[in-house]
Amino acid sequence: MTRSGVRTTVKVRIKAEVITTRKRRRLEQITGRDTRIIKQYLKVIYHNEERLLTKKKVNKAKLDHLTLTKYKKNKLHNRPTVRHDLKKNFPRCSQNELQECRENAVAIYHSQQANNSAPAKNPPLKKIPRTQLAHAKRFILTCSPSNSIARWWVGIRNSLDTKKNKTSKHEKLWLPLACSPYHEHNLNLGKLQALEVLYYPKKKEWWVHFILLHVPEKYASSRPPAVLGIDLGINKRAVSALLTPKGVINRHEIRFWSDKTRKKLQKETERKIAKLQNFLAKTSLSVSNINSLLHQLKSLRKSQRTEHKLTDHTYVNRLVKYILSVGKRYDLYVVVGFPIHIRKSHYRGNFHPYSRKSIHKWNYRRVTELLKFKLSLHGWEEYRILAISESWTSSCCSRCGSYHTIRPNQPTFICHTCGYNLNADLNGAKNIARRLIKYVLQPQYTSIKDQVSGKFFPLSSFRVFPVLSQWLQTKQNHLLTPGAGVRA
Repeated sequence: MTRSGVRTTVKVRIKAEVITTRKRRRLEQITGRDTRIIKQYLKVIYHNEERLLTKKKVNKAKLDHLTLTKYKKNKLHNRPTVRHDLKKNFPRCSQNELQECRENAVAIYHSQQANNSAPAKNPPLKKIPRTQLAHAKRFILTCSPSNSIARWWVGIRNSLDTKKNKTSKHEKLWLPLACSPYHEHNLNLGKLQALEVLYYPKKKEWWVHFILLHVPEKYASSRPPAVLGIDLGINKRAVSALLTPKGVINRHEIRFWSDKTRKKLQKETERKIAKLQNFLAKTSLSVSNINSLLHQLKSLRKSQRTEHKLTDHTYVNRLVKYILSVGKRYDLYVVVGFPIHIRKSHYRGNFHPYSRKSIHKWNYRRVTELLKFKLSLHGWEEYRILAISESWTSSCCSRCGSYHTIRPNQPTFICHTCGYNLNADLNGAKNIARRLIKYVLQPQYTSIKDQVSGKFFPLSSFRVFPVLSQWLQTKQNHLLTPGAGVRA
């Protein structure tokens, strides 16, 4: 996410099966040339680090002094000779394309330095893509509904024959795209900024990555404040409870989020994987049979991962739709309970193998990040969607704040102090929402930490919370735990 908006990427496959052999060869020449130029730039940067680095960043002007010649009418500013003349080494590349390759090489260098990678290590793809800018008219994206080959076409700059043909304008290499209604919808969500043409050796496919800038309208509301507490779970994907200034939770504002259909499909895939694993462990087979079974097991695991991602996206979309509908009635803040160190507490040998297995498959971080990202596309600021620690929220009574409670089974919560009896996940969702209000109203704390992004947000962002202080019926500090995400 940038200051001006949110950057998203739309990935579309190129229909390489319908393009001619000449076009495919020309596409390979362009991407191969860009890869060689970027690698040449990286060699220059690594061999001249002392001259190029200023404040641990590459000075692009000094890099041009080493790689690009320059001719102007004013001869004082000419640069006829350079140490590494890339124009001479790559005469079929334009000046603008060389500058785009320079930008990619600088970005790769900074990423390698941040990851402490050796200079010999390259990105995982064999061909390094060059980012082509839209505002400079490096490419054209057009729609032709009457075309029988493809509805969408992209034309990238083809400067390989410009100098040979002695022309002033560069040609375009037109490539057909396998663009579905899903891709068309995503391409209309933002302004097209750039693209990258990539080749995946394993799939043997060419893809285009379109980079879009989505600038949503900022979410602002003059309605009464409210806090939506969300307790993530495994059996029930999430439980939400809304705290409003009225002081009473409306039953219509309680939601239990689950997806039984997809859960059945996931269990069926897990059963097939377990059956294959047992068969491989107990049966003596030939090498060819073992390889075929391992290939089946690999494809099943891949489909299982895909199914998990689709399930997360589906129910997060439903959750976002509900949050947006509530945001039309209230000045809403969303709080997600984040289970810190839950996997460390379920270690091997704790005599709970089934719960350990399900917890280690639980994608609570991905769900939280998806929720924050999808709400940011609708203009929600970061401080309106917080992930805070949910420690002790499941064992604390949301009515009286007592810890003298029991859970006779997983969904039931009973308080011995006040006799409160309700769903345990709903009790946790109420406590998560109350915890955020408690953080804001404590005078010794100055900021609140988001457990996913690690950012601290000042209390001045939550000025409307004193209206909700009637929810804090007890003076005890029962919802604050040491190290729960606040900073003095």
